[in-house]
Amino acid sequence: MDSLYKGYPVGYIITWRNPDIRLKDGTLSAGKKVLIDGQQRITALTAAVVGQLVLDKDYKETNIRIAYNPTAKDDEPLFEVCNTAIERNPIWVNNIAPILNGDISISQARRAYMGLNPDANEDFIEDKLEQLKAIKNRQIGIIELDSSLDIDTVTEIFIRINQKGVVLSEPYRVCRRPTFLRECSNDKTKIYP
Repeated sequence: MDSLYKGYPVGYIITWRNPDIRLKDGTLSAGKKVLIDGQQRITALTAAVVGQLVLDKDYKETNIRIAYNPTAKDDEPLFEVCNTAIERNPIWVNNIAPILNGDISISQARRAYMGLNPDANEDFIEDKLEQLKAIKNRQIGIIELDSSLDIDTVTEIFIRINQKGVVLSEPYRVCRRPTFLRECSNDKTKIYP
């Protein structure tokens, strides 16, 4: 949320549309996009923006509310998962979903905030709430892998994307191309986005 709020890039969501791949429930994907990478970002966004229930580690549906502190200083968090301490602290907006999905207007959110924080600068709070609402207009890149790729190749792409701290050798840096699979002629190494 913090990166979206500040307009920073948040990485790509990677999907794959393959009609022959079996989904977790055993059915064929039949042209559906299968999420390859970005599950945590999608989960956080659907919980925060839409207010959708998400599955916890025990596969139980739960409502995760993301709280927002419009008066946060540089060393203080703007966003936190709402908990009892945050609920009791009036400087926090306890749930950003109704603001982001339009269930309540900025003026309603501002009035509610000012009711709990009468000494706050009303114009400042309104500006911060507008900045919060702008999150829903931020773009997140989506890379769709070619449907002709086989499951082993897609698995390899996932593994490579999720390796951290791996320094690419010169052939990788030279031949690397975003959004598509490429084979380098000098060493026959497959390079993935």
